[in-house]
Amino acid sequence: MTGFGGILPSSSTIFLTQWSMATALGWLFAHPLLQRYVLEASWIFLTAGVPLVALGTLAVALVRWHRGGEPRWRSIVTNTCWTIVIFLSVAICQAGSLAGVLQWLVLRQYVSRSIQWMLASLLGALLTWQISGILVASDIVYLGLEGTMLGMMQWFVLRRQVAGAGWWVPASMLGWLLGGLVFFPGWTSWDGVDNILSEYMALIVSHSIPRALGGLVCGTVTGAALLILLKRRVAT
Repeated sequence: MTGFGGILPSSSTIFLTQWSMATALGWLFAHPLLQRYVLEASWIFLTAGVPLVALGTLAVALVRWHRGGEPRWRSIVTNTCWTIVIFLSVAICQAGSLAGVLQWLVLRQYVSRSIQWMLASLLGALLTWQISGILVASDIVYLGLEGTMLGMMQWFVLRRQVAGAGWWVPASMLGWLLGGLVFFPGWTSWDGVDNILSEYMALIVSHSIPRALGGLVCGTVTGAALLILLKRRVAT
């Protein structure tokens, strides 16, 4: 979209629900047992999906050119590059990058050039990955760092479109920290299921439920903060 759509009060609940679910799915898809399958699927997507997107965009451009319209050749490169960004976001299988792709599907209805949100989230997740490799920290600190890095990168997308966009950075950090406070204790408390289920099933259950709940908490906090910022943009 070319302009800011805005969020009406009647759609606030829908926005918050969609955002929370997108974030929760991002956390859930980062499940350690899913990472191998996600990586394999992303390579299939890279080898098949990227060429298809490029060829499809080229076909549309050629049709427009044949009909005397503007072919938009640049869209071939643009669409191909953003498809690769999606591939990388999925391939690294980090909660931040996966959530960024899913959050974009929600955000694109309300913010112009929102596709940059995926790239910002990918960079934030990669920075967190690199920094955590140097500074050994606890799991909770890692999520706080991830929320901060994501918030800083995503701020570049919001800063020219919403008033007070700087508040997004602490809001993102808080959301990821609170999500972690739900996820990690829940993960520990579910460890006892290995006495009932097989080791494989126990790992699925012990990670999936707390991970989804943590993602919901994170999504609710960050979604509410973003909703406030977007409404402030509408009012200015």
